[in-house]
Amino acid sequence: MLGLLLQQVLHAVIEIGYIFLLGRDYLKWSVGLSWETLMFIHHLFGLTLLTLGAWWGLSRGNYWWGQIYEKKMYDKE
Repeated sequence: MLGLLLQQVLHAVIEIGYIFLLGRDYLKWSVGLSWETLMFIHHLFGLTLLTLGAWWGLSRGNYWWGQIYEKKMYDKE
């Protein structure tokens, strides 16, 4: 869950910053792309961040599960 939450915060910060820049000077910051293309990039970036956040969260969860719980089992023996 931590990975998913962190990716959502990162996605929001990046998106708010980019929307702010688009609002100030659309022609400069849209780099000549249409709204359809910008929305495609947005969805692709969001899906990529979601996948990376889930992967990172699972990998960290597996690591710390082993460090905390499996190590305690061996220490008891």
